[in-house]
Order: sequence, then structure tokens, then C-alpha cells
Amino acid sequence: MDSKKDNNNHRDRDSLEFEYEPYSNKPAFRILSRSSAAEVSGWAEFFRSRSAAVYSKGSVIVAQGEENPNIFYIVRGLVEYTNIGENGSENILEILGPGNMLNLQPTFGHNPPVGTFAALSECVLASADVNLIFTLIEQDHTLALEMLEEMAFIIGGLNRQLSVEAERSDIRTQRVIHMIATIHRRVYKEEDPIYIRLSQSDLARIIRTTRVTISKILADMKRRGILETDYGGVIVTNFDLLTQLVKSGQVPYSKEASGSRSE
Repeated sequence: MDSKKDNNNHRDRDSLEFEYEPYSNKPAFRILSRSSAAEVSGWAEFFRSRSAAVYSKGSVIVAQGEENPNIFYIVRGLVEYTNIGENGSENILEILGPGNMLNLQPTFGHNPPVGTFAALSECVLASADVNLIFTLIEQDHTLALEMLEEMAFIIGGLNRQLSVEAERSDIRTQRVIHMIATIHRRVYKEEDPIYIRLSQSDLARIIRTTRVTISKILADMKRRGILETDYGGVIVTNFDLLTQLVKSGQVPYSKEASGSRSE
């Protein structure tokens, strides 16, 4: 692998992986769990040299139960990993973003995925056949270490999700919006206002609550000067204020807006 190889179609590696410590509890999803910009540098270099495909919002990348022999690398955008239970209920297992790899558990575990990987926003993904991945690992054992680290983040993210299930809906909403706004600032170099193209229905699925509850929470955040709502998305107008609230761990929203813990 030529570490000097350049590809103008992909962003600089340091812009794809970054530190994220807005509050004491680590984020529930793998998307911002990485502690160092160099931890998957070898794989980033490899995937950066490959052609990438664009997936529109809602596009299925790998369906639940589908056997797909490829590992995917997210160059840009957000991907959700969603499970449909036997009773028809939908549960979001992970949210992935730039620098994350997906379809690892099914590929290395030799089992079809228990959920569907789909584009939560417009995404750019590079991919490689698992046989090529294994060949590269045999040639460079540091790549194997990086893959183990990524798998550890998967496990850690799922464990953290269990710990935040008891949080109030308003706190979970605050953290998710802050997480995504942070991506826009650090990866895409955006400043206020930051437009997040997630509808209230999207947020309700991610937070695992109702659209009515999300509407109340967003209205309260709007009243406090943190964001504005728009058709199909929210606009963060004061990222610094949102960050202060997340860091402080305060509960800034009304009891009426928060909803119950069971939502």
C-alpha cells in the first residue's frame, strides 16, 4: 500500500477522524467514539484509493439477513443500522459516520446482519471484497490491529446504548443533535447556522420516542435560542450554547417536553 497515494475525491484523513469529548459519558454510538485520529489511518489510506459510490437518503446499503461479502467505509454522510424485530418494531442499533467501517460483524462472524444498513443522509461510501481485506491483513498486521480496534468500538457503542436507555428523551435528543452538529463542524468545517437534514420522524426513531415528544423538545430548544426548525430538518443557531448544556449535564427542558423515561 502506498501511503503517499493521493485521491482528490476523498477528504484529508485528519478531517475524517477526530476527538470528541463534550461530556463525561462517552457517546452511545460508534460514530464519535474514536480517541485518536490515527487509529484507522491504514484503512483510511486504503479506502481513499478506491472508487466510491453515492447513496441517497433512505437507500439500503446492506439489508437485514442479506449476505454481502463487502466491507464498507464511510467517506461522507450518516448511516443507520436498524433491526426489525419479530413483532415488527424498529430499533436503531448504531449510527455511523465518516471514518467508520460497516458490515464487519456479519463478515467476520459468518452470519447475515441482524439489521439493515441504510443511508440516514446522503452518503459517499467506498467498499472492498472481504477476500481482499483478508489479503491485506495477512500482508500488514497493523491493519489487523486497526480492525480489532474498530470491532472494540462496535461492542463499546452497543454497551453504552444500554446505559443511556434510561435517560430522559430530552437529554437523548440534546446529545444526538449535538453529536451530529459536531460532525458538521469538525468534518465539514461548517459554522453556525448548522443545518441537520433529519426530520422529526428521523429524530423520533433515533431517540426511540414519539414524534409528538420530539416536537415539544425542539420547540423548547427553539425558545431557548439553540435551534430553529425547518421542513425536513433542524438548524442549530447557537452551537456554543448547546455545547455548554451538554457539558454541564443540566436538564434544560421543561418536564412537559421531556416525556417519560419509558419512551
